Order: sequence, then structure tokens, then C-alpha cells
Amino acid sequence: MSETRGDLFSRGAPLDGADEAWETGESGPAPSGRRRCAVLLPYPFDTPFDYEVPEGLEVGLGDLVEVPLGPRRVIGVVWGPASGDVDEAKVKALFGALPVPALPDPLRTFLDWVAAYTLTPPGLVLALA
Repeated sequence: MSETRGDLFSRGAPLDGADEAWETGESGPAPSGRRRCAVLLPYPFDTPFDYEVPEGLEVGLGDLVEVPLGPRRVIGVVWGPASGDVDEAKVKALFGALPVPALPDPLRTFLDWVAAYTLTPPGLVLALA
């Protein structure tokens, strides 16, 4: 397949509306029909966390969002569609999107490459950006 993840999702487009992405092995919307997205946090985690997108909030790849992490509120980046591996009862909702420009696709691709090349958790590489 010649398309990249950036081709399948455009900034601001609902993450659950791209049927081609789900056919490539990425998760679709939650079984309840609620929208989810994967958010990469600037901490030493190997994978992004799944969060529910509240009704009326539109987020796209690269958008900076505020999310709950334990008792704290932290800033993360929408990294793609949710993995769907998390029980629906455990998924928390985003607090909202920040009114700043999204991380461009080439920067997100570069961060993924650096993490893979240096065997560093992607969240720590994001913290450097």
C-alpha cells in the first residue's frame, strides 16, 4: 500500500470517518459508537493512550489536546485513531483541544523515525520537540 497515515487523515477531519484507515488494521470507533483517538503524551510511554472525543469536539492528527492522566491534566498530541484495545469503561474523555496550530505531518513522521532509530519511547522524543 502506497498511502501513508498522513494521507488517510487530514487535520480537523473526524478520526472515525476514514474507512480506508480501519481496513489497514487501525481501529475504528468504539463499539458504542463514541469516537476515540490515540493521544501521545510527552512521557516515557511506548504507545499512545486511547481517549474519547467528546460530542461536538473536532480533532485531527497533530492537534494538541488536554487530557486526564491520573490526577493530573496534561498536554498531548493526537497521534491517530484509537487502538481499540482498552475497555470502554476505562477510556477517559479529552478535556479539549488547544487553540494552537497542529504538529505538521512531516514532524510527526520524523518523531516516529527518531524514536524507532534510537530505540527511545516515542513520548520522550515528543518531549524534545
